[in-house]
Amino acid sequence: MITNVLVTGGTHGNELTGVNVVKHWEQIKPTLKLPQNTPSISCTITNSDAVKYRTRFIDQDLNRQFSLEKLALNENKSDELLCKEERLAQSLNKEIGPKSSPSYDLVIDFHNTTANLGPCLIILCKGEFEVSMARYVKSVMPSSVMLLENEKPYEDFPYLCTLGKHGVMIELGNQAHGVNDPSIYLNGLQLLQAILDFCRLYNENNLPALMPVECYHLTGEVKYPDGAMHEYMIHPDLFGHDFEELKSGDPCFISVDGETVQWEGNATFPHFIGEVAYQHLGMAFSTSDRILL
Repeated sequence: MITNVLVTGGTHGNELTGVNVVKHWEQIKPTLKLPQNTPSISCTITNSDAVKYRTRFIDQDLNRQFSLEKLALNENKSDELLCKEERLAQSLNKEIGPKSSPSYDLVIDFHNTTANLGPCLIILCKGEFEVSMARYVKSVMPSSVMLLENEKPYEDFPYLCTLGKHGVMIELGNQAHGVNDPSIYLNGLQLLQAILDFCRLYNENNLPALMPVECYHLTGEVKYPDGAMHEYMIHPDLFGHDFEELKSGDPCFISVDGETVQWEGNATFPHFIGEVAYQHLGMAFSTSDRILL
């Protein structure tokens, strides 16, 4: 049973769709008459200071603070030794978690990306609940994209959503950071509603027959050539073409001097292409295989 769900926004303070979704739900919640077996729904803004200043974070990325190892490492440190987001993570772990024994059955964390991902649901394991959710959401919202990241055990991920027994991220793009796009906001509401409808049907053991769906399985990350992101750009044939096949020999990068660099790896499906928040890491895009889930 999924008895309680937490919807979070503002984990990155300049990604505004989740902030607006939380505000929307807080306004309508008192008047809602939810169907029986719908889980209780709570909402929160997780990094209010970053939201106030419309910045991704104050000191460190909040969405990288929640591995069991890091939470345990910081638990006994004095506040003076912790940065803003490390202190916030400890507080959120007590309020939402603890991660080792979650108080919420499902945490849904909203994000925006400057990459052209569309309405994307990120799941972190291939459990029966997560796979059924992906299949249901795709069946009722065909425009949505399913992305599986399970390169490590669920509890080892540092993401805020893993404070729940189950956790997923909604990633919506393309949207410039610090900007509101109404169509993307509406996509976010639709995706959230699909997840909540799924939870109700799951609780009722009343899900329709669900067929396997197309999903993209994260395989790695690609950096700019020689780490020289100031000398190279993503090739225009690739930029904006998230989840489209990139084959060996296809244009991948172009230098400021006009030199084209071709893709030399196996065929892959790039995503998070040119994501602004990853530029300081020198990351150009992530790679994935297309699978049936």
